[in-house]
Amino acid sequence: MVEYGKLVRDKIPDIIFEEGKISLIHTADEEEFKIKLNEKLIEEATEFSENPSIEELADVFEVINAICEFYGFDLKEIEEERIKKLNERGGFTERVILDIVE
Repeated sequence: MVEYGKLVRDKIPDIIFEEGKISLIHTADEEEFKIKLNEKLIEEATEFSENPSIEELADVFEVINAICEFYGFDLKEIEEERIKKLNERGGFTERVILDIVE
């Protein structure tokens, strides 16, 4: 038996069942879901950091989409904010590392 206590994709319990295993699940309430979404974002970002791949980045995007849905954020508005910040503060294309400010 392995305990996880983490947010998983909706079809994971079915996949586990198809493998002949039994899982115990519950549906998160609003507060738990918010906490687990944050944990999942960190988990997926860490996995991408350790293995930069399209598959891992897709997982990060899936969590971001779930966060947008939970908070009612519009991806178009997020993109507009991204462009606004890009124009005001720049992006990361020049690879600038800030070492010291006096």
